[in-house]
Amino acid sequence: MDTSLAARVLDRAAREGDRTAVELPRTPGSPGHSLTYGALAGAARDLAAELHRRGARPGDTVALVAASVPELVVALLATAGAGLVCAPLDDAQPPARIRTAMRVAGAGIALVASPERASYWLAELGEQAVLVGSGPPRGDAGQPPGDAGQPPGFPVPVAAQDPAYLLFTSGSTGVPKGVRVAHGPFARHCEVAAEAYGLTPGSVTLQFASPGFDVALEEIWPTLLSGGRIVLRGGGLWSLPELLDVTAAHGITMWQLPTAYWTLLGAEAAVRGDLRPPSSLSTVLIGGEAATTAAARRWLGSPMGAVRLLNAYGPTEGVVTSTLYEVPREDGALPPGEILPIGRPLPGRSCLVLDGELRPVPPGGAGELFVTGPCLADGYEGDGAATGRAFPTLPDGRRAFRTGDLVTESADGVLVYHGRRDRQLKISGVRVEPGEVEAALADCAGVTAAAVTVAGEGDRSRLVAHVVLAEPPGDPARRAGALRGELAGRLPAAMVPARVEFHDRLPRTVNDKVDHHALATPGRYREGGEPVTTGATAAAPSAATAPPAPPPAAAPPAAPTAGAPVREFARTLAQAELADAARELAALADALDTATAVPERPAPVPGWVEVTGEGEDAAVSMVPAGVSRLYEELCRIADPVRLRAAVVLLLNLSVRLQQVPGGAQAAAAVMQCGAELAPVLEAVNGGAPPLVGRAALQLTVEDEQVLLADEQARWITAELDRLPPGPRRRSVLGLAALAEQLEADPDATRAAQALRTVAADAARALEEEIR
Repeated sequence: MDTSLAARVLDRAAREGDRTAVELPRTPGSPGHSLTYGALAGAARDLAAELHRRGARPGDTVALVAASVPELVVALLATAGAGLVCAPLDDAQPPARIRTAMRVAGAGIALVASPERASYWLAELGEQAVLVGSGPPRGDAGQPPGDAGQPPGFPVPVAAQDPAYLLFTSGSTGVPKGVRVAHGPFARHCEVAAEAYGLTPGSVTLQFASPGFDVALEEIWPTLLSGGRIVLRGGGLWSLPELLDVTAAHGITMWQLPTAYWTLLGAEAAVRGDLRPPSSLSTVLIGGEAATTAAARRWLGSPMGAVRLLNAYGPTEGVVTSTLYEVPREDGALPPGEILPIGRPLPGRSCLVLDGELRPVPPGGAGELFVTGPCLADGYEGDGAATGRAFPTLPDGRRAFRTGDLVTESADGVLVYHGRRDRQLKISGVRVEPGEVEAALADCAGVTAAAVTVAGEGDRSRLVAHVVLAEPPGDPARRAGALRGELAGRLPAAMVPARVEFHDRLPRTVNDKVDHHALATPGRYREGGEPVTTGATAAAPSAATAPPAPPPAAAPPAAPTAGAPVREFARTLAQAELADAARELAALADALDTATAVPERPAPVPGWVEVTGEGEDAAVSMVPAGVSRLYEELCRIADPVRLRAAVVLLLNLSVRLQQVPGGAQAAAAVMQCGAELAPVLEAVNGGAPPLVGRAALQLTVEDEQVLLADEQARWITAELDRLPPGPRRRSVLGLAALAEQLEADPDATRAAQALRTVAADAARALEEEIR
């Protein structure tokens, strides 16, 4: 096996240089871009020469601050071909975290592969930054570099044990851990992945993952080795119809999606039975967190179920993907249990289920999963102690990685995930060590003690911060927002707590350690008085203080009713596994039906809505606790795709409620939930203002038509003009998606057209600015 992946790709470029290697789809904010294998090789060779002139030598580590753009692929090929160790980082991460990662990696150079944020990162990183282009870099005199700067022997020969890349995960000590992977294990994995996923020269892979995830490497390298084509997501967050359109337009054959995003797409596919996969799409690969059998059943029951579905599992230390499960498509063939199996180990690995004494657990028994074999990481950069703990030598002499995941293994070797043995969790597919968040909280101004707990399960998990301040918070909501803003400047978005609770002091165990269990148990901890609880805004109470959800609503009447659109929205949320919000919206639908169906004063739904007035004047209102409960449920969504969808759904619901007799106050309350989601959406979008939520606030109804006020359109345009290109492009995409959602409502076509005009004008201005 040739361990130099770069050499193999460059060899293909020499033979098939005119073949398209990389594509970036055209969007309202981008004209699109493509590279042939020959152009990719030339740009990579020139970038390697520039790095050589900057003093980078084989074996050195270079950071790569990147977006999902063609320049990302150029940089990966250049660093691999130059024998450098690449440390990819998402360009949406805070500068403080980028600098910490560079310090841990020992990287003195940072490649910037982010055209839309290039000026920002060049200013932040100064002399350490090298801008990546998809063409030849320019020298100081404005001329292409000459042969004198060419690194000798490009591509540089590499040995199997030479490090190839360094990927950062959350660290329990407060500092991100750099996982070092060598060329040999990664090259082996790329070959295995290409075979398992059925990649060929005719394959077209969607590159969806953030560049800071190892999944992005798996999307790119095996496809290039197979001679296929990569279609990059760019900065867009697509709905299922948009994703299907891009897939059909570019002939995409494989999606590799985060489980949470796939779950949302499955809910959309189940509700809209007219969405069908393009003929090119043959494989959908999901992973990043546990998938439920209920979500798989919905997917298989929709037209999307005709496509091969694979559930992947793998820690970064196991070199991307360790196990794979092909979901059966036959009726009744799904396995029992709530969680979809993670399958069997891929070639290059063995999986062992062991007890606390490192002894094998009998089939069917629960134990910790250990991964062994040649496809393992070397360890953690600069941390021999942590490497020793995570990669023990088993009694039989084999080196293994202890995953910390609890699994069972069936008699035929199929593994099922059952949770963690420690505090580590995943939020939106991002691995999170609560200890790192606690360390960041402790460094915030005025914080004397801090702890982090987890609320919710699976893809609904979110972090809750418990904080003791040197002085009382005064306005808890404002103080919580300031804390979350400070954390957003240090941590990735998924690691910023969704809620903050202030305490006089934290509970302790008999061993004088923070009692996380007491903090996480509603009603358990009351020492020092009731904790003051707040989420991203003052509208979010703790789950402990919210009223219990009402029972599921009865089946809707056959005739159309005032509550029908609300009930439809509730069903959509239920499909997306937001059960609490779905039940509460169903209760609201019942209240609307009651308020508008009979002349007598309707009976209220206890604890969530109230009805005022009588007869034709009867109106339904959401009590503050009900608004807070709905917000609390939606605030659990840390994934920006699902958040954007939630904001759009809330807008649709509010617009419809405005036209329902007695529903005006409820419409305003639901819209307020969308507005209160704005700070959360802003945090997960890396600081991009959530124009989707804020622009919705001034939609009005006139002559049964939903309108966008002229002053609101001007305000949106002014807000867009203030943004740098990257966030502006994301906001333009959000406005376009919002317009598409509004167009589905015949009464909202004028507002949709107004939004489309604003988005189109902003896109043209952005394109001219980039030129």
